[in-house]
Amino acid sequence: AFLTLKLPYYKDNDFMNKYLKVFAKNLVLIALASILLELIFGNWVPYFVSTLSNSKGRFTERYYETVFIQCPDKYMHHTHCPEISFRKQLEAVDGGETITSYINKSSIRVSGPEDMTSETNTKDFEIINIGDSLLQAKEVIYEETMSSVLEASIGKKVLQVGMGGWAPVNYYSWLKHNSLRQGVEVNIFVPPNDVLPNFGLSNLDYYRIGELDRNNDLVFSDFSLAWSIFDNINFISHLKHKLQMNSVLYRLFVRTREWWRKESSGGNTSSPQIFSDALTKTVKDCARINNYNDIKIKTRGYVQISFDSSCWNDELRNNVDSGIEDLRKIVQLLKKIKGVVRIFIVPPVLAFEDEGALIKGRLSMSQNAAVTTEPLAQYIADAMSGFQVEVISLEKVIRKHKLTENENLFFQNDSHWNREMNRYLGNYIAKTIYK
Repeated sequence: AFLTLKLPYYKDNDFMNKYLKVFAKNLVLIALASILLELIFGNWVPYFVSTLSNSKGRFTERYYETVFIQCPDKYMHHTHCPEISFRKQLEAVDGGETITSYINKSSIRVSGPEDMTSETNTKDFEIINIGDSLLQAKEVIYEETMSSVLEASIGKKVLQVGMGGWAPVNYYSWLKHNSLRQGVEVNIFVPPNDVLPNFGLSNLDYYRIGELDRNNDLVFSDFSLAWSIFDNINFISHLKHKLQMNSVLYRLFVRTREWWRKESSGGNTSSPQIFSDALTKTVKDCARINNYNDIKIKTRGYVQISFDSSCWNDELRNNVDSGIEDLRKIVQLLKKIKGVVRIFIVPPVLAFEDEGALIKGRLSMSQNAAVTTEPLAQYIADAMSGFQVEVISLEKVIRKHKLTENENLFFQNDSHWNREMNRYLGNYIAKTIYK
């Protein structure tokens, strides 16, 4: 009843090795051809899946949750896919909970599945908190997010908007392309990775993969590969972007590669120099920066911003200035509707000696090492001084809190805010800003 193929027997493995190599090469060619089809025709795989599942154009729940949490966006580059839910599994050391996030038709996080078919009227909100993954807050339940705590404390409607990988240019685009009420108060949360070079998607990186339209706003075209081939921009950056947003196979490859790197990292013997200093105050001796040339690249970026801005190189300064330019555009945008803008400079977990031991280990830092963000906060404050905008360093605020309260405010194996930090910041903003 079944057809079988009987291979001849050889004493050595030459025959088998030959055909295995042919099979592997053909498998690679098939994968490349499939990725090319995905890039030419768009997200054909999810379309095929939705057709099979008879879901009238909607992806299946399983497919949404495992592949397309993020969807491409012309103005924001990427945002939450509408009408989905997705889960975040915390590490065992952080409690091991499974946190479910629910997204509505407007790509805004909502409290539960019953609200997923709703649309958010952004004009309803008196306060908008906007940022990156820290405000995406997929590690805590909706009711424990900073904005939920703030709303419960002051009795005003507060909207929290956040997306992993966003930077000031994305914040500006979201605010420009959503209706805002007169006099709205916008609190912008800016972490260092928004403006650090070599961090994947810094503010300046977005300008390398997008293009300016006639209104001088950054747009990301139709996500088809063909349109960008002859543009005067970085083709490799564009290609990686297309693959990330449109290719299921590429995402699978990236996930497999990251898993492999994580598994094999324990045996790496050529590790960089361990950074062990506690730079909790601005470093003004520029010559010291050369002492850190051999530390891990991402760690080096954080170390550089712990130095006085006069010590920064052109690359770092250009990246920071790019973010500042978009913050200024936000202020000008809000001025038209008599809105108020505040900028909170958000320290990473690396800024505190008693936080993030596991994160620091992955960045080749000792457990008690620390890097301050105060020079960055001061630089941005100086640059925004003529715009009548309050720039608040949260590092100072958090350090003061830690003097009286002995609690961790970040997850141990995750660089994001835990529920204690969300609760603390929500209450702090309520008492100091909206008292």
